[in-house]
Amino acid sequence: MSSFPLLQSLSPLYPSVLLVKSLVRLLALAEREDSSPEQLLGRDLASRAAITLFQACLRAMLNQHEDGSWNGSTEQTAYGVLILTEARTLCFLDDIRDSLDSAIGRGVSFLHANRGSQVGNFIWIEKVTYASPLLAEAYELAAIKAATSLPSSTSSVGGSLWCVSTANTTKLVKLFQQTPLFTSLPEWQIRASMTEARLFQPLLQARRLEVFPRKDMEKDKYFEIIPFTWTACNNRNRAFASTSFLYDMMIISFLNYQADEFLEAVAGPHYTGRTPELRRVIDTLFDGKSSDSELLRGVKRPYPEEDEEHSNGNNGKQQNNREVVLPLTKFTTFVLNHPSVKSASAWDRNGLRRRLKEFLLAHVTQIEDNARFQLEHPSSGGVYSTATDSFSHWVRTTSAEHTSCPYSFQFVSCLLGASLGQGKDCFGTAEEKYMAASVCKHLSTMCRMYNDYGSVARDKAEGNVNSVNFPELQMLAGSTGPATMEEKKKALFRLAEYERSCLDDAFKRLQEEGQRATSHMARKLHERKMGVWRMFCDVTDLYGQIYVVRDIASRMKVPEVNGKK
Repeated sequence: MSSFPLLQSLSPLYPSVLLVKSLVRLLALAEREDSSPEQLLGRDLASRAAITLFQACLRAMLNQHEDGSWNGSTEQTAYGVLILTEARTLCFLDDIRDSLDSAIGRGVSFLHANRGSQVGNFIWIEKVTYASPLLAEAYELAAIKAATSLPSSTSSVGGSLWCVSTANTTKLVKLFQQTPLFTSLPEWQIRASMTEARLFQPLLQARRLEVFPRKDMEKDKYFEIIPFTWTACNNRNRAFASTSFLYDMMIISFLNYQADEFLEAVAGPHYTGRTPELRRVIDTLFDGKSSDSELLRGVKRPYPEEDEEHSNGNNGKQQNNREVVLPLTKFTTFVLNHPSVKSASAWDRNGLRRRLKEFLLAHVTQIEDNARFQLEHPSSGGVYSTATDSFSHWVRTTSAEHTSCPYSFQFVSCLLGASLGQGKDCFGTAEEKYMAASVCKHLSTMCRMYNDYGSVARDKAEGNVNSVNFPELQMLAGSTGPATMEEKKKALFRLAEYERSCLDDAFKRLQEEGQRATSHMARKLHERKMGVWRMFCDVTDLYGQIYVVRDIASRMKVPEVNGKK
């Protein structure tokens, strides 16, 4: 149809039809006039248009019923078919073309079998809801004609925005099919989420080095995987969080990986033997009193002597401070001054500030633990005999905070409190706050354990403390002597599964707390928030599952010696 009436519809598929048709025509026009949408729209806007188009089409496919309909309604099914027939002109849907054509075919079959039925068509509203048989028939006919008028193999729009290696896609799809979260998910849905993730890549690439310089690091393998973890879990759960939320969390995720690399590869070596000074730098970042110039000099004059020899030595130390402080300042500023954070409640903002500081300080503690462990390794046989903490406490505090999960959890609280909660606390009651904290603790501990399970070889090569190095894991039930590495890994996996059971129980209780709200709107709001929180937990869980399948963290580059690394 060439035009659509401006009526108020209760079906979200109706505005999606209008949106998809308009954006497809915009991209097609841009390519015809300028050979590339980027030249007319700019890279940023062209990428956003492509993401919006893809999400509208994919979400329509994901919401289609088994009988081929949308909500059992012929009119809404017509909308769904119209969306997908427009979508098949987009070349970035080629990877799921068979599933797309199948969805269109099943939708058309439903229309042929149920034409004239008004069941589910009361989707228009004036003073009351009503159905329009004439309008419904017009859309049904338009959908059937659109589905048969264009060869399914035709796709040309968006080619300049989409270039991807099929072999690499297949490799990653196989990786994620090995994780418990996606082992039973249809392959086309994994491929679709992979495509959506890659449409985010140009936007993320533009911001990749805004905070951390990533000097002397190998290729950041995680940068390709991070967007997928968010799109895949969002689509799998049908959470359908806002695109801005997904984008913000993708940025936070790669910044967290970069922060981990930076503190290990840059800050740690610069402050070798001086970690108390690094702690003071971090303290000063959060005290709100010291200026940047004071930070760069070295917090509160850590070099008391002022003789010439010491002054000359300070130049190198000051440069070290600058290389460490500037990125850390950019990082904390980015997180704490995010617009949604500034719009969140004081409770959520202060919580984020505390958790972010704990995250950075946990890295310093980890640096100290690694240094202590390396002094006794390999003579210790891989046992962290000089550990200053018990394994059970370490893995729930320093090690859990080191994962970035607790502060990221609080960052999400700010985002949801500012948007869905209109500036109120994300979790309003004392019970909700307590249960949310419990969810976060078990989630971060579980993720740490899975991470360590999959990183034993890498940590051994780099001299990092791993859960399996603690004395408690050397003597296990059923062992007649010191536990083997495989026995220790199995024990660690069992403990991670215990934390999972605690997480599931805490999450269930948190869901139930919100259902005690007296108003229907408050309960619906809580339900919506919990959908996003479930997705967040799955993303965090997925990172741990990926580590079990394959270690994705980038290693520091090792200088070549005689042609070998």
